[in-house]
Amino acid sequence: MYSKQEQEQMVVMNAILCNGAQGITNEEIKNHLIMSGTIKPTDNELNNFIRACVISLNRRFKKFDIERLATRKGINRWFAEESALMFALEHLMELIYDEEGNEVGKFFQHPIAIETERLGLV
Repeated sequence: MYSKQEQEQMVVMNAILCNGAQGITNEEIKNHLIMSGTIKPTDNELNNFIRACVISLNRRFKKFDIERLATRKGINRWFAEESALMFALEHLMELIYDEEGNEVGKFFQHPIAIETERLGLV
């Protein structure tokens, strides 16, 4: 079970990683957060909120010897780092199944899910 903050970070991380080389804008990340139900619809820009999420995720990734999750190029476009994407594909990817056991998608877990303290709780 993730905390609200971890859920917000996980949505931001999934949005960035899934858009990798083409990048993603703050507005698109905001739409991901709204569509996931993590935040309520708002007209406000969430630039500082998104930047704070990425900074927190960068700190999590550093624990696994990954320099950073994403870099910002231009005013508000985020690009996933290749090393972070490879790490996420190897260690954080989980499959999503429907009621009948058919695979319907994939998502990346929050990096906290593979920390030893968290694994001890499962």
